[in-house]
Amino acid sequence: MLANRTINRALWCVVAAALLGGFAASARAVSYEHYPLGVEGIKAATLPPPGHYFRNYFLYYSTDRLNDAEGNDAEVGLDADIFAYAPRWIWITDIEILGGYYGMDILVPFFHNSAKFDAFGLDDNDTCIGDIFVEPFTLSWHGDWYDAAIGAAFWAPTGDHYVGGGDPEAAAPGRGYWTPMFTFGATVYLDEEKTWSISALGRYEIHTEQDETGITPGDDMHIEWGIGKTIVKGWDVGVAGFCHWQMNNDEGVNGRYDDTVRDRIFAVGPEVLGMIEQVPGIDRPMFLSVRALWEFGAKDRSEGFRTVVTLTLPF
Repeated sequence: MLANRTINRALWCVVAAALLGGFAASARAVSYEHYPLGVEGIKAATLPPPGHYFRNYFLYYSTDRLNDAEGNDAEVGLDADIFAYAPRWIWITDIEILGGYYGMDILVPFFHNSAKFDAFGLDDNDTCIGDIFVEPFTLSWHGDWYDAAIGAAFWAPTGDHYVGGGDPEAAAPGRGYWTPMFTFGATVYLDEEKTWSISALGRYEIHTEQDETGITPGDDMHIEWGIGKTIVKGWDVGVAGFCHWQMNNDEGVNGRYDDTVRDRIFAVGPEVLGMIEQVPGIDRPMFLSVRALWEFGAKDRSEGFRTVVTLTLPF
């Protein structure tokens, strides 16, 4: 019984949470934020002007370390690699509310993963769809020295999920519960030419109960940040990162694991952000960002390295 729960926690963690942001170690059985940590960085809180945009996220995550509740290596022989693709349609309207432009967007994640746990004799890989993200409400402002944004969204349990009691190869990326999410943030420019920027984008997730387990994971708070400098017209370089904390205890655990343990993780790394004006076969510019992040300070989850490439095409 204990072995099955441990396999469930560890394998589900790798398969599901790498794409969508988090892993967990042995203490928190039903956890893992829906939001994909690290997909925004420099000028994270700057939304585009009114128009339609097709944004493509490409994420690679690699880890060989699973930390326990104290931040020590759990030594389970973990070796996991995650490749993810998530297309996102964004519509910023010219409707103004409180001086900000009203917008909406939707994201559908796909990924391929491979996960190996020597401690449990597991070696698995899978390709499938994850939980869909719908954001029916955003407001964005653009001032002389700042950009700001707020949003309200939800993650729908559309992806398959694994909750134990069966073949571990059935592990899948879905969480099995709905998650409302609220967004707020700002980018501040430090000079008149807007060549220096500091940004912070917060996300707060409120998880609902997972039907199969009766467990309601604690809320999660994420902050993505970036410091950038324009080096040539349309191109910025800088440093980006994220912070994540579980804000309260899981509910409905009923002694199945220690529900007082709360996970956390941080990351930092370089980023390049810019506009490609001439794209063969496309009569409009394309926006590119490349970000590499090293994780540290993890508790009750994995700690690894992630690379995110984002391509945004106006249409």
